[in-house]
Order: sequence, then C-alpha cells, then structure tokens
Amino acid sequence: MESNQVFAKIYREIVRNKGLLPGLPGLALKLRDTVAQPRHTLDDLARVIQTDPGATAYILQIANSPLYATRLPAQDIKSAIGRFGIPVTRNLIMAYSARQLFSSHSEAIEQAMASVWQLSVRRSAIAAILAARVQVDADQALLAALLQDVGSLPVITYLSSQSRQLPPPAVLLKFLEALTPKVSALLMQRWELNDDYVEVALKRNRLDYQHGGPADLVDVTLTARLLSLKNTHHLPEWPDPDTVPALKYFADHGLDEAAAEQLLQAAESEILEIQALLQ
Repeated sequence: MESNQVFAKIYREIVRNKGLLPGLPGLALKLRDTVAQPRHTLDDLARVIQTDPGATAYILQIANSPLYATRLPAQDIKSAIGRFGIPVTRNLIMAYSARQLFSSHSEAIEQAMASVWQLSVRRSAIAAILAARVQVDADQALLAALLQDVGSLPVITYLSSQSRQLPPPAVLLKFLEALTPKVSALLMQRWELNDDYVEVALKRNRLDYQHGGPADLVDVTLTARLLSLKNTHHLPEWPDPDTVPALKYFADHGLDEAAAEQLLQAAESEILEIQALLQ
C-alpha cells in the first residue's frame, strides 16, 4: 500500500474512533458558553475562571508579567480580565486548557507530546512577535500557532495503540507531517473555533501558500514555523524566499532572513517570557 493510502486509512480510523479526538477542555468550553450569552459581564467570566485554581493563578501571573503589567498589579481575576479584554482572556484560557491535553500515562507518549508542545510554544512566541510587525493580531497569532499541531495528539495515541509502542522518531515524524494538518483542522472545527484557525492548521505544510493583499495569519504562522526550526535538523537549509510566498512577503517588507534573525535576537527576552508563561 502506498504512503498516501496508508495516511488516508489512518485518518479515517482516527475520525471513526471518537475516543481519540479530545473534546474542547471543560474550562474553555464553559468560558465560550458564557461569552456567547448576550449579557455576559466580567463578573460572569471571573466566576467561571475561578472554578479552576490553576487557571486563576495562570491568568493573574500573565496579567502581572512584564508583557501586560501596569503600575498597579492585578489583584483579582476581574481586574485581570479588564486589563486583557474578553477576546484575549478567552484565548489565554484556550492556551491554558490546551496544555492540559498534552499529557499521558505512557512515558513514551508523554515524551513525544512534550516535544510537540515545546516546538509549539516556541513557534507561538515567534508568531506573536512577527504579527506585531505586520498588523496581524498578536494574541490571535499566538493561539493559532500554539494550536496548529494539536492534531498530533490523536495521531501519536493511535500509532502507539497499534503496536503498544511508538515508531522510530524519523518514521513518527513522517506520520505527523502527513496527518497533523487535517486532524488539527478537524479538532478546531469540532471545538467551534473560527475559520482562521482551521485555515492555519490546514496550511501547516503549504509553503506554496499565496494570496493577494497584506500578510495574514497563515503567513505569520508559516514564517514563525520556519524561524522556530531554523538551524535545527528539521530545517537544515533556509528556503529560497522566491519559492515561499510568505517569506517573500516579509522580505519585501524589510524582514529578510538576516533581518528576521536580528528581530528575534532583539526580542529574545520577550520570546523567553512568552515561552515561560506557556510552559
């Protein structure tokens, strides 16, 4: 059976096996439902978040971090939400909830998921920095990049269940590269995230993606992925910008490979801060 047929078969089996597809984490689901109410208030959102002590501490930590801190610290969840605004709060809770999904009772699966999460965290931090340079919403870019590989979780779990162990790293990578985009998009649709996030998932490997107009969320996440893998075995050679429209867009706006490196070096402390908050 050819590789494409194998991948298609596995995708169908993952879709059929509902137990492999995680639902929207409970806290994120409750917050989404609360925000959907016509007359929701900050108090309503605060009450939902305060049901989870870990989420409460997480939101307060970010509110008082250098990224968001003002002269007056946020003393409670309501003041933190007021500082962020509701859309950012919702994204932060989604990021917090997503981290909970990347765990397993199996040590091998746990290690594989942890590796995916670390790469996702680095990519999302870079995406937030890039987005601010091209008038794309940085908080949306951060969440889109963070969730882009969430489909790897069902893939890893499925592959492990077939032989009670994961395939060798090189083989696992091939399965993840082929299956993660569609499975991530499927999860995002089931979680009722907006189409922008679904598009980012589906275009994960589409370096040929191009469109008219200014940079969009896909351009940012594609470029962030490449920058996060630069100088690693995952990306031994930097692509020619003429063959990657997203890179060409940034290069045409003064952010070629060298400039991107300088930008990341200048923003390294901010990137590390974002990474620390997402761990």
